Amino acid sequence: MVAWGVMDFLVKMVVDRISTRTTLLGSQVAGIVLCLVVMPFGASLPMPRGSLWVPLVLAGLAYVVGNLSLFEAFARGPLSIVSPISSSYGAAAALLAVVVLGEHVSWPGATAILVIAAGIVFASRLPGDGARVRRRASVPGTTYALGAVIVMAPFSLLLAHLTKVLEPITIVFAVKLVAAAILAGIAARAWREIRGANLVVVITIIGALDVAATWCYVQGIMTAGLSITAPIAAGYPVVTVLLAQLLLREGLTAIQRLGVILVLGGVTALNVVG
Repeated sequence: MVAWGVMDFLVKMVVDRISTRTTLLGSQVAGIVLCLVVMPFGASLPMPRGSLWVPLVLAGLAYVVGNLSLFEAFARGPLSIVSPISSSYGAAAALLAVVVLGEHVSWPGATAILVIAAGIVFASRLPGDGARVRRRASVPGTTYALGAVIVMAPFSLLLAHLTKVLEPITIVFAVKLVAAAILAGIAARAWREIRGANLVVVITIIGALDVAATWCYVQGIMTAGLSITAPIAAGYPVVTVLLAQLLLREGLTAIQRLGVILVLGGVTALNVVG
């Protein structure tokens, strides 16, 4: 949770300077290198083969689409708003776990999910001009944040399926390999862009944080189930919002603050009640 929270703050710093696709590809390459360093210590780990690559490719595709949408949300909107909204994927993943995997969510958990939904509505609303509020007014980036939610929830479901046959580090490595392959066409340009902006070290840190966070996420799904792990992992905006408020001085209206509080409160409640 902490790793993703810090990572999202760093991603915001990077996508304000270079493209979202370059940021994602660079972090995937860094993550792949880290996995290759770690994996030899688990020499007996089974590697994907045959039909296992079908869900892995689907997971890699969902990972790319979801993260590009998320990074675009960071580039367009206030981190203090779009990060909590994107974290509602945890609630969506928990619902999928109930419907598809037959896992159980308590009534308090279901209530927390409704609170998160209300928070998204409030947090994504733009203030009016005092006379009237624009129709369909919403904070820039919130559409992309919701797009990330729609994609990352089934991505989590695919991870839950893969944990039945593969070890967490193998899943992380394979998904990142697929993601890098999808984005390989921009590799040369991405390298020039990253070097030109002097962001090699930051991109490497982002990649390392993502590997650590994703590994913990997959390990949690394997041991505790998706309906419990996803809401807990979705608590990362607590760290992101704190950093954004302290270091970026992002200003929010009262209604937006209420929305952020509801989202974070709902995620926290899901962490407690499961």
